[in-house]
Amino acid sequence: MSPSRKLKDKEEKDVALSYLCGVHPKYLQVTKGISSATLRTKILKERSLHWNDPLVEFYRDSEKSRNFAHFQLAYNRRDVSHRGLVNPPLHRRVYDNITESIYVPETEKIARELALEKYAYPSCGLERLLSAVLDPRTPQNVLEPLFLKTLESRYALEQRFSLQDVFREIEQKTVEKLKQGGLWITPKKQNVIDEALETLDEREKGILTLYFGLEDEEERTFKEVGDSYSIGPEWARQIQEHAIRKLKHFLRSRKLEIVHALATDGDIEHYLANLQQQEILQHRLTKYRLSEIPVKEIEWNIRTKNCLHVAGFSNLAELEQKTDEELLKCRNMGRRSVREIRDIIAQFS
Repeated sequence: MSPSRKLKDKEEKDVALSYLCGVHPKYLQVTKGISSATLRTKILKERSLHWNDPLVEFYRDSEKSRNFAHFQLAYNRRDVSHRGLVNPPLHRRVYDNITESIYVPETEKIARELALEKYAYPSCGLERLLSAVLDPRTPQNVLEPLFLKTLESRYALEQRFSLQDVFREIEQKTVEKLKQGGLWITPKKQNVIDEALETLDEREKGILTLYFGLEDEEERTFKEVGDSYSIGPEWARQIQEHAIRKLKHFLRSRKLEIVHALATDGDIEHYLANLQQQEILQHRLTKYRLSEIPVKEIEWNIRTKNCLHVAGFSNLAELEQKTDEELLKCRNMGRRSVREIRDIIAQFS
């Protein structure tokens, strides 16, 4: 056990917030070297009253379980009230305290009881590919989306709840999803992965297929992959890494993440439907916004400005609807001007 020591002001605030979020005093005594008596009487009842810290005051008047839920959701940038009170970089040590002392032990307990460790290791080529593109599957990141969703629903009810009830609910939901194939590569999940692979060129897709054994479950070395394409192993490695970087792009990885998580086919259908609606709404909002921006108010290159004036374009929405080929048909329009138009539209989108 660490001896009691005097903490700096920033450390005292971190300790106070950690305690108000449900971290046990014994954990803080061992890790921070501060006694329970000092924490409760000196820091919380005396010194904290002079900090004028809005987050401390907000948590002081609330229950520890709700404080924990609020902090976790706010730190993970979920839409909750008072989110602005939590500053992720500033409160990193508080997040680490509540994660290490509450979240990790509880999820490890669930993992042991449900034997989730067996899912941490890729068992087929597609899972090996997903582990390379995303974080390797562990019990903690398998349970995290379900954990945040459960916390969010409990917090939104504005009623008393205990963290033990939250973790019991997570365990029950995990069992239900496992029974429905939540961690299997189903045909629907296969389709999502195939759609992502189709965005690569033929050689990139072929090299990933051989390297991870996507078709025959036989992994190959870069030398074997290179021999199949008449290239060296180093070149094959570079192409493979480039393809993985492509798949890590947000527009592709956000769909792969739901496949890699604890998700049933129903969850995937719901997620993809919502994603499609979001994309449609975003497109409409972008189109509306561009229609409000007159072409004449943009500082164009003189040649581009003259081309757009002659062509009679009035707003950016009209330009956004045109293809590059259609823009090049405008009088005196060159490829440099087309690139400038695309860059301006991207900035305002």
